[in-house]
Amino acid sequence: MPAIGRSAFAAGHLGELTQIITPHLVDEALAAARRVQKRVRKLPSRVVVYFVLTMTLFPACGYAGVWASMTAGLRSRAAEPSAAVLRAARRRVGVEPFALLFARLRGPVATTATAGAFWQGLRLVAWDATTVEAADTAGNVALFKRHRSGHGPAGYPQVHLSALVECDTRTSSMRLLTTLLDAHRYPAADLARLYHQRWEAETAFFALKATLRGPSQVLRSHHPVGVNQEIYAYLITYQALRITTGQAADTAGLDPDRLSFTVALRTLRNSVISTSCHTDSVTAALLDPRHLHPARRRDRTSPRTVNRTLSPYAYNKPKSGPSWAKSRITTRFTITPRASLTNDTGP
Repeated sequence: MPAIGRSAFAAGHLGELTQIITPHLVDEALAAARRVQKRVRKLPSRVVVYFVLTMTLFPACGYAGVWASMTAGLRSRAAEPSAAVLRAARRRVGVEPFALLFARLRGPVATTATAGAFWQGLRLVAWDATTVEAADTAGNVALFKRHRSGHGPAGYPQVHLSALVECDTRTSSMRLLTTLLDAHRYPAADLARLYHQRWEAETAFFALKATLRGPSQVLRSHHPVGVNQEIYAYLITYQALRITTGQAADTAGLDPDRLSFTVALRTLRNSVISTSCHTDSVTAALLDPRHLHPARRRDRTSPRTVNRTLSPYAYNKPKSGPSWAKSRITTRFTITPRASLTNDTGP
């Protein structure tokens, strides 16, 4: 791996995830997409790719804050590029290198040795979809549209995202419909219990949209091309974190569900700021006994609710308010002629 940290415009990095998203892998994607810079630049295409990936780790920061986080640990820091320069660099690199990079990283992480990832020789997966809010601009609205309901259009245009997600063991009870008809190989009771695993897709979407992106954040890009680039960047970072988590779980012989995505993300952010690309602090934090989830977590249920209410003040409103909240109050005013300010008797 090329040396990291000689200058602010060096090879670029993503902290410890640089061991997975290597400069060589990034260069291959750029070459295949024909997005390698054609002349010497202070912001070569590889650095731009790592900058966009770093954006996914610091979604609440502006371009200057993201750049400062990526270069904080460098021994020599050149002049900071302006937001306009970074936006132009993003447009120059485009979407295709990120799509190719994700194509290299996507796919199942669990091996046959991963606890809870297979049942009767079958890999456990769930197919589901979600939406991601984009910036409220004319270009984004024209392509992605606004979700409409009985209350009117949503506040932000929404990008629809579907995914096939790996699962592992949970328990539940329900009525079963299946095409796996060999009752000896696929017992009905086991199949019914496995259905609860389908909610692992919801857990994955929560990690992507709430833990990684932030629960109150929308995609920052103002144009559809930037939105697509940004979504691929989030998927790349998420997948790389899951690869790290899966490898750590296999090394320790643990169910991946016991390892915390939040801990991995927090430690990764620290490694980006400190430019720690060749250490294993993420794995060490994941396997720290203080951070492990219980071996058997209780089943959790949650009723379906509206994901984003129309008003930010409605989250804590009770479903049915007290009786006085719906009472009608009538107020009557009587206006009388104003008395004269003077009279015959003087002041």
